[in-house]
Order: sequence, then structure tokens, then C-alpha cells
Amino acid sequence: TVVRRGPWAYADRMIVLQRWTPLMDMALLNFIPFWIQVRGIPLQYMNREVILHIARAMDHQYIQMEYNEETGGRMEFVRFRLNWDITRPLKFQRNFQFTPGVNTLLRFQYERLRGFCEVCGLITHDSGRCLIQNGGPEEGPDDGDDGADDHMNEAEHQGNPGVHIEEINEEEGNEVDQDHLPAAQEEHQPAEIHRPE
Repeated sequence: TVVRRGPWAYADRMIVLQRWTPLMDMALLNFIPFWIQVRGIPLQYMNREVILHIARAMDHQYIQMEYNEETGGRMEFVRFRLNWDITRPLKFQRNFQFTPGVNTLLRFQYERLRGFCEVCGLITHDSGRCLIQNGGPEEGPDDGDDGADDHMNEAEHQGNPGVHIEEINEEEGNEVDQDHLPAAQEEHQPAEIHRPE
């Protein structure tokens, strides 16, 4: 019951909690299962296939989804659960293309999230201990392996303290907004979602 009702925090810091087994893989201690609320999916594309596509595009292990087809059009948000790798930064918003060439910004809220770095988005430390803020190397632990260009801004947030980490897809020749600070060096193309026929 304790494992199922997580994630848990102590002293405003997230706790990784896994059931022990004799042959336990210690890499499991890098994952926290989060329920994530997604806002901004256009109603005409609201279905299980689209939600599953968005969950899998987050590049973390998909666990389950909570969505009712009958009430889907009246829901403020949809939820899915991912096994989040704590060595990778949280993403609070991301562009998806439901129609080719038209970006739609989706916002993500992590339920029961406590304490994370507002500079780089990791939950392994707070802002005061961030290497980026304190002049250290700017490479995150993922070394930019998933290919997205993350920027932070102080936009209004949905229940999470701190800043949003926004995925921006820049065209060649566009200038970077100087008000945004890069959190990791990645280049991600917007995920294309087409309505099933």
C-alpha cells in the first residue's frame, strides 16, 4: 500500500522508494512513479491513443492512464503515470503538433511533487546546490541525449513551485530569446499527432 500510494517526500525532498528483493537491480533506485496531469489537449483530439502517444513521448517508462472516453470532453485535464528517471530534468510544458505545422503547448503538473531545482529541473538537488547556477558545468546528467532544447521562463505555473521548463523548437535563423536560460543542450522536433481515422 505504501509503494502504491507514492510518491513520498520527507523535509520537502522527494524519496525514491522501491520494494526490496534479493536480486534487486540498484538502477531501480533512480525512478519515482509520478501521476502527471496534462492540460491543453484540443478536445477534438482527446482520445486514449493521443494520450498514450503523449505519455510515451515523455521518454520515461509508461505505467498507466486514467481516462474515461464518455467524460473526456468535459475533463479539465487527463492523467497518466510514468516511472520518472530522477537523473533527467522535469518538463513542465512541451509543444506537440496535432495539426502539421501548428504547435500546441501542453502543460504538465506532477502530483505530489516536492522540492526540485528551479534552475535545471532535477529533483536530486535544490537551486542553491545547482552546478549551473553556481558556475559549474552546464551539461546535465543526461548530457543532452534525448535531443531537446530546454529553456526556462517565469510563466504562470499550475501547482508546481518555481519555473517552467519549456521545450522550444527553433527554426534555423531564429534568434534565442535572451530572457530564457538553457537548462540542457537538446534538440527535439515536436511530436506529430494525427487523429486516427
